[in-house]
This record gives sequence, structure tokens and C-alpha cells, in this order.
Amino acid sequence: MNITLQTIKFKESEELKEFVNEKVGKLFHTYPEAIRVDVTLKESAKNDPSNKWCELYLSHKGDNKIVKRNADSYESSILLSVEAMEKILRRLKS
Repeated sequence: MNITLQTIKFKESEELKEFVNEKVGKLFHTYPEAIRVDVTLKESAKNDPSNKWCELYLSHKGDNKIVKRNADSYESSILLSVEAMEKILRRLKS
């Protein structure tokens, strides 16, 4: 299980790191063929209420998958990204 967290223009807290590891770590249980997941958190325009972006880049044998979601908090955008990636991975299995 290899999770890389990158934050752009802010310093991540220890709680945010733990949250990412807990939620994104579920992808490795859902899809054991996953090699690594790169998580990028960034903020878009200040005047946009849902400006917290999460980008997941999942590497696995033969192909890579990417998901981008935004919300009003980083935790929400992480959850939305993980849900979207799980949906993609379920389609791969069937």
C-alpha cells in the first residue's frame, strides 16, 4: 500500500494525513491489484464556495486511472473522489 499525498499552497495537518490514509487505503482492499495512489489536494478560486479539489491517480498493472472531485472541504472532496474511484474499479472487476 503506497499512498503519496501532495498539497499545493498549504501545509497538510496530521489529521488530514490520517484521513487520507484511512479513506484512500480502502481502495487497496477493494482492488488489490493497485500499486500506488497519488493524492493531490489544491484550492481553486477564492470566491468559489466549492473550491477544494482532490485528485486521485491510481497506478495498477497495465493502466492508470485518474479522478478529480471538488467540494467545500478537503474531507468531502476526498470522500467523493474515493467513491468515484471505487465505482471505476468495480467496473474493471466485472
